[in-house]
Amino acid sequence: MDPASRFYREEKIEGQLHRAAVDYISKGGVLIDREREELSLAHPFRSLSRDFGGGQGVLLFILEHLEDPEDAAWIRSRAGKIKVRFREQALPLPAKSAW
Repeated sequence: MDPASRFYREEKIEGQLHRAAVDYISKGGVLIDREREELSLAHPFRSLSRDFGGGQGVLLFILEHLEDPEDAAWIRSRAGKIKVRFREQALPLPAKSAW
């Protein structure tokens, strides 16, 4: 289910927000290019980076919400060597049929 169309419940909010972040990251919010040793991040990560505590905070957030543990391990193993770039465009809105 698309995060925009979910209903959040107070008693489950932490798990629901975690799942929404995992979904966002796995559906294009973060692109990993191992060959180029590069992370390509969706624009909101740049515009909200201060809310995450800066660049390191953004990376920690991403590591906590990656679905694939191998991706997280690869990023950790390349710490300090991996390039990070921000894409200027936001992710497209889901198709109207998904609402």
